[in-house]
Amino acid sequence: MSEREFLKAMGMKIRLARRKRGLTLMDIQSNGITDISNMSRIETGRVNPHLLTLKKLSDLFEVDIKKLI
Repeated sequence: MSEREFLKAMGMKIRLARRKRGLTLMDIQSNGITDISNMSRIETGRVNPHLLTLKKLSDLFEVDIKKLI
């Protein structure tokens, strides 16, 4: 799997976890995790998120970080 494919797959997992919790991109921004545009880029696989961002997202989604990766 290429790096690009990996980032796209991870972004899809993050998007699905966010939607499962009923959260919007605005909710992510309101929680101080990252801004809307960066979250959009993470979910579409256009950016490699920081590990601490993944940790904050997993905490917010109440899932093990491994499920996002």
